[in-house]
Amino acid sequence: MRIAAALRELEVHGYLARFQERLPSGRVVTCTVSYNNPPARSAEAAREPQSSPDPEPDPEPDPAPGPDPETDTAPEPARAPADVPADVPEVELQARQLLARLRLRDPRLVLSERDTVRLAPAAAVWLERGLVPGAVTAALTRALPSAGIHSPAALLAHRLRAQLPPLIPDPRAAAHPVPPDREVHPLRSCEECDRAFRSPTPGRCRSCAPPPAAATAA
Repeated sequence: MRIAAALRELEVHGYLARFQERLPSGRVVTCTVSYNNPPARSAEAAREPQSSPDPEPDPEPDPAPGPDPETDTAPEPARAPADVPADVPEVELQARQLLARLRLRDPRLVLSERDTVRLAPAAAVWLERGLVPGAVTAALTRALPSAGIHSPAALLAHRLRAQLPPLIPDPRAAAHPVPPDREVHPLRSCEECDRAFRSPTPGRCRSCAPPPAAATAA
């Protein structure tokens, strides 16, 4: 306390001067200057115009509050380019994708979304008959005309209709073969001439068998 009181007394009589100065970094520091001849310092200060203290810089504005993580709204899910009805069979959806990808095989086979939906049932029949998508794509893009294709939808509609593969028979039907038109009897030896002949029962061949009238008379 005594040191602080002594410094204030020296400052009152002009032997000590304290002032604040702002550094280039923006920090404010206190500078202390001592004088051996206070009256000379007072005369010099009277001749020099007193410079006004540097104005305090404007306070930096507070940063804008960020969004509250708890109140952030979840991003909306990406919407499909076209709403697909829920009652569309899975095989038909697969057929639509197959038709839409034909342009990757040949750039001339570009179909509109309307044509893709219209041709999908016909392409789905191919898939239902056991063909894999690669086989259907190969059949639709094989031996395309070298000239420009005026209507890709009409060309594919014709191929889907004209080149439709046959339906594979049900394998369960083969387990029950159809009986032949005529039953085949086993071979037997004639009791008279020992000739081989087919008959459901043992006996004589037609050459050795008595006529029906003789058999009746006997």
